[in-house]
Amino acid sequence: MPIVRVDSEGEKVINRRARRVAAIAAAVVLIGVAVFLEVDRDAGILCAQIGTALAAVWNLADDS
Repeated sequence: MPIVRVDSEGEKVINRRARRVAAIAAAVVLIGVAVFLEVDRDAGILCAQIGTALAAVWNLADDS
């Protein structure tokens, strides 16, 4: 079950910065998959791992 954060008035808090970081991380992983399939396997794996690491670090750092 996902965690839903609310403000003092009971309204749902939307963290737009977290959504942007998630979109960027997903895009980097998808680019990595495309590079893996079309260009170079090593570079594709590295690119996908960078996207995954970005998402993991943001998840640990985000205390909102």
